[in-house]
Amino acid sequence: MALPLIAQRNLSVRSKLILVCLSLSVLPLLLFAAILAFTFSENMTAQGYEHLASVQDVKRNQVAELFKERVATAQVFVGEAPSHGMSENNTPALHYLKEFSIGVMHLTSDDSERTAILKSMFAESAAGEGPSRAPSLSTSAGGLVRRAYYDNIHADFHTRLRAFSERFAIDDMYLIERRGRVVYSVKKGVYFGEDLKSGRYSTGAEAGLTSIFKKVTAHTETLATDSVFTGFYPYPGRDHFVNYVAKPLFEFGELVGVVVLQYSNESVCRLLGGFAHLAGLSETYLVAPDHRLHSALTRINERPADIDNPAVASALAGLSVRQAYSSYDGAQVLAVSTPVDVYGEAWALVTEIPSQPIFNEMYATLGVGLAIVIGVIFIIGVVAWHYSGVITRPIKQLTLLGDELLEQQGAGAKSDEQQDDIRRIERYFYAMREAMLSEEASNQAKSRFLAAASHDLRQPLHAMGLFISALEPYVEDATGAKHMRRLKSSHDSLTKLFNALMDMARLEACAVTVNKETFCVDSLLSTLEGEYRAQAKAQGVRLRVAHCGAYIHTDSLLLERMLRNLLTNALRYAEGGKVLMGCRRRGDKLFIQVCDNGVGMTREQQQEVFKAFVQLDKRSDGLGLGLSIVEKTAKLLELPLSLQSESGKGSIFTLETPRVAKPEMTYTDAQTELAGVPARQLIIVLDDDQEILQAMEALLTGWGCDVVLARSLAELDDKLDTLSSAPSLLLADVELANGENGVAAIELMSQRLQTPFTPALITGDTSVARMQEAAKMGLLMLYKPVAPAQLRSLLMHAQNQRQSETV
Repeated sequence: MALPLIAQRNLSVRSKLILVCLSLSVLPLLLFAAILAFTFSENMTAQGYEHLASVQDVKRNQVAELFKERVATAQVFVGEAPSHGMSENNTPALHYLKEFSIGVMHLTSDDSERTAILKSMFAESAAGEGPSRAPSLSTSAGGLVRRAYYDNIHADFHTRLRAFSERFAIDDMYLIERRGRVVYSVKKGVYFGEDLKSGRYSTGAEAGLTSIFKKVTAHTETLATDSVFTGFYPYPGRDHFVNYVAKPLFEFGELVGVVVLQYSNESVCRLLGGFAHLAGLSETYLVAPDHRLHSALTRINERPADIDNPAVASALAGLSVRQAYSSYDGAQVLAVSTPVDVYGEAWALVTEIPSQPIFNEMYATLGVGLAIVIGVIFIIGVVAWHYSGVITRPIKQLTLLGDELLEQQGAGAKSDEQQDDIRRIERYFYAMREAMLSEEASNQAKSRFLAAASHDLRQPLHAMGLFISALEPYVEDATGAKHMRRLKSSHDSLTKLFNALMDMARLEACAVTVNKETFCVDSLLSTLEGEYRAQAKAQGVRLRVAHCGAYIHTDSLLLERMLRNLLTNALRYAEGGKVLMGCRRRGDKLFIQVCDNGVGMTREQQQEVFKAFVQLDKRSDGLGLGLSIVEKTAKLLELPLSLQSESGKGSIFTLETPRVAKPEMTYTDAQTELAGVPARQLIIVLDDDQEILQAMEALLTGWGCDVVLARSLAELDDKLDTLSSAPSLLLADVELANGENGVAAIELMSQRLQTPFTPALITGDTSVARMQEAAKMGLLMLYKPVAPAQLRSLLMHAQNQRQSETV
């Protein structure tokens, strides 16, 4: 549902963000809630089954033990239990049966009279009957003696049998002789001598006694001493059954009577109900193979005649299962059923619980969880509303700015009123990209034009500078010296403009090669001090250099160019003031600073001063590239550059350089650093322009160097055989006549010479391709016109490098 809304073009970015946040939060939350509900339902169901299974295990064991105990009790009474150690003809039941029967027979041999005697003996327990029924026994002396003897026997046996029945929870115990007459009952002594065929035993609670006796006597030929007969019969007026356990009595291999133990199934009901049930609603019931219920039910008032459900069917089939179904009262239940052994038959024992209370608890928990989810979604919506405003505020401002720019360009934004902010920004950036591509194409065209135009000017400008430097010592006339200074100043200004453009082009083309070395910063400061002291004096600026003997590790040539630009800038804006260049040591860092007390800069000017072609003083004769070159070079060398300035109070430019330990130096090296000028060296110059060769020879010999000139590779190869010493520097033009180049000259010298030298290429080609090619080869590249100061710095660099390699 959210995706079509998000895809609408006229929907604001803020609304889309809110929809996205809600979608990304609601879907996982709902999925989590569904998984939680499913997991919780499964867990609750599993817990319900586990509880029922634990109850089932206990009940199954108790029920099985109960019925086994009843059989064992009968076996104990008839003397079959090993613990009693009684023989076949010496059992308690048989003994009691014989004593009662023989005792009566001693009184009389007539059956009718014996029955009357038995009744009269216990007349105190029979209403309406008394000793008047047998006056002969009551009045004769022998009869009184025999009755007293019999009373003692009966009292002793009756006490023992009552204790026995109470001990084993027997409701009643009967001794029945083989003809079907009841000889003895623990609770019904008044029935002694009555035949089971009489009306008393045909109906009522004792109707099952006749049935169980017939069941025993019907198997007379197959009876054995270990035979056991059981039966369940309804108890009139009650909701349970009477359980009879019968054992035949034998004497000398013949049946003489039957022992019947009577149990009430109320004990089974109490057994199955006596457990702490889950939520007070679980129940366990016992079902016979004929599906008759033999225990009580708690969820209905009327007891069903029989029970038939999947759990009962599975248990009667001998399976232990867990399942859910509709129970006898129509309620959905979870049930565990298992078969249980009752007198050798498989009965069904079922424990079940209504599932509604379980799921009610689950629904309550899920309701709380749903409320929490809704609360979380509400909080997410509020947070999304707040932060979407924070996020989209700049987007909105950018959209308005883009509309303004498009209107200024004439594109207009009326057609975008139905578009969202993102598409409007997209359209604006496409327009801006087209403008940038157009501007870049224009800049490339300008660069190509500038490179083509400057290439033709560099050769004569380069030669002019060399000749001026070589001619200057020979002009002795005051007027000539004056004109020479003006000529040199004009040439220097033109050279600076070309070099500034060249430096900017090389930096933008990433064609600058970095050659880091360890050197003393004081040699650099001394060189700059000597060069700029006269210029500062001419401008009325007091230049002071604080010398420092610390050593740093960086590119000395690039650092010198940066400091030249900073000094030039400081002298320009500190007319009549002061300029200080010095160093500060802080830990393993050395901070080189150029300070002036000139006009200073405002905060807005400080943000613009490092941009290309920006001039704060329009009267300046430069192009506004000096500080931009300083910033780009500092980034290339990874030297942090900072500016502190205040309008009317001057400026401080700071370069942070890594300070290192002082290396071991030779005596010559130390002298060279202190002097600030190159020592005598052998320089090889290769150029196809004769004027360039003559100018270079004049300049370098004026500095005390030995110079070898060559116009081609063949001439260079010949002169390498005549060298008196190893050269320290090769100055080769990139493009020579006949397709030769300076790179081939470097390779030639590397193969012919055994000593290291510093190669440097000189070219007037300022194209980006040429700059990138030089950077890729890792060679020093000088661009025409080359200033004498650049050559001097190169000579110093070559000298230091050769001495470090020699050491």
